[in-house]
Amino acid sequence: MRNNKILFALMILIVSVSLCGCNANISNNEEINKTESVEQDIPKETPEKVQDEVLPKSDTEKYVPDKESGGYFSLIDEGLAPEVKKQKHGTCWTNAATSSMEGVYFKQYQEKISIDATDLCLSIFDDEKEEGWFVKKYKLDIGGWDWMVCGKLASGYDGYYLKHGRRYNEDGDEDKVKDAIKQYGPLTVEICDNGQYQRMFHGYFTMNDNNFDNMDHEVIIIGWDDNFPKDYFQVPAKNNGAWLCQNSDSVAWGNEGTYWVSYESLVNFQLIYDVTKEYSDVAYYDCGNEKCISTGETCTIANVFHKKGTLAAVGTYTQVDNQEYTIEIYDDNFEEKLACVDGVKDIKGYHVVDLKEPLEVEDFAVVISYHGLAPVEGESVLMYDDYDYRAVSHEGESFVLYDDKWLDLSLKSTKEQLALDFMPNNACIKALYK
Repeated sequence: MRNNKILFALMILIVSVSLCGCNANISNNEEINKTESVEQDIPKETPEKVQDEVLPKSDTEKYVPDKESGGYFSLIDEGLAPEVKKQKHGTCWTNAATSSMEGVYFKQYQEKISIDATDLCLSIFDDEKEEGWFVKKYKLDIGGWDWMVCGKLASGYDGYYLKHGRRYNEDGDEDKVKDAIKQYGPLTVEICDNGQYQRMFHGYFTMNDNNFDNMDHEVIIIGWDDNFPKDYFQVPAKNNGAWLCQNSDSVAWGNEGTYWVSYESLVNFQLIYDVTKEYSDVAYYDCGNEKCISTGETCTIANVFHKKGTLAAVGTYTQVDNQEYTIEIYDDNFEEKLACVDGVKDIKGYHVVDLKEPLEVEDFAVVISYHGLAPVEGESVLMYDDYDYRAVSHEGESFVLYDDKWLDLSLKSTKEQLALDFMPNNACIKALYK
C-alpha cells in the first residue's frame, strides 16, 4: 500500500478541457491536445463569405465518398443524426451537449426529444442555487465546458438524468472514438473556429486548423471519411481523412450545418451524453466532481441519506478507464448491509449503476470503494476571473474510511489526517429513485 497523499484530479480533469463559447477566449489547458501548433500559410484577411473554390485542373471532378468502404460512417446516412440547432450567444458548449443527448437518446429509444440549450446554460449558472458554478458576466456569453453540463445532468434536469457521461478526451484514440460514435451516437468535440481556415470545395464545407489559440468552439462529430481528399482544405492536409461535424452556429453555414474537419486539425474529444427518464428523483450533496482523494490502493467513501423511497441505482464518477468499484447499501449506522453490486466501468466519466433489485429505503448509507481515486467536490475557489466555484458541506453527510474509521469529510480534522491541502467537502455519490 502506498503512502497516503492527495492526488490532484481536479487539475488533471480541468486541464483536460478548455472553456468553449463563441465569445469566450479563455484557455487554461496546455494539454487539451498534445499536438503542437503548426504554422500555416493562410490569407491575411478572413473572407466575409465562404466561397466555393475551383480546384486545380488535375482534380476537377467532385469527390464522391465510397460509403461502402470500412473507412466511412455517417449518422446522417443511418438516419440517427440530431436536428441542427441554431445557437444563441456563446452557448456552443450546451448546444453540442444537448445535440449529443438528443442523438444518443434517439438511437437508444427511437424517440425524438428536444432539450433547450439556452435554458440548460442558464440553469447551470443559476444564481439561486447554494453551490456550484457562478459567473460574473453575462451568462449566455461567458462560455463553459462539458464537465459543468455533466455535473448538472447528474443531479437531474427537466425530468432527465444522466445515465452515462462517457469521456474520451485524454487518450486521443481515434479508433475508440469511432467505435463509440457507432455504438452510442454523437460525441461532443472542441475544435478551432477561425474563418481563415474555412472553405467550400466542390460543395464540401471544410476546415483544417492547427492553431491552438483558435480552439474555442464546440460541435458534435456525427461521422468520418478516411478517404476525404487532403486538398479539399484551405490549408491542404498531408493525408486524406476528415471528421464529419455538425455545428450549432449554422445560420451562415452551408451544407445543412455540417462540415468536414481534417484529421490533422486540432480537436479535443469530449463526452457522449446518455440521458434517461427512468428515474423519478435523486438524493445528493455534491455539486460536481472537481477533485479526488486517495487513501491507498483502494479508497472508500460514503454518503448518508435521509430520503424515503425506492432506491433503484447509484451514480458516481470514475477517474480512469477500466476503474473497478464496489457499491454497498447499508443502514445509516453502517452496520447492516442491505445490497451490494460491483463491476468495472470501461470508460471514465460519470456512470449510474442499477441495483440488482430496487430497495425500499429511508435512512441509509451508500458506500463506494474505488480502485484508485475517489471523487469529491473539493473546496470553494476562484477558478477563473470570470467564475467562482462554491462547495458547501455539512457534518454527517459524507465520509471517508481511513484506518478502519469513518471520518467526516466536512471537518478540518479529516483534511489534516489525510494530509490534504484542500477541503474535500462532500463525496460525489448520487442515490437515484424509481
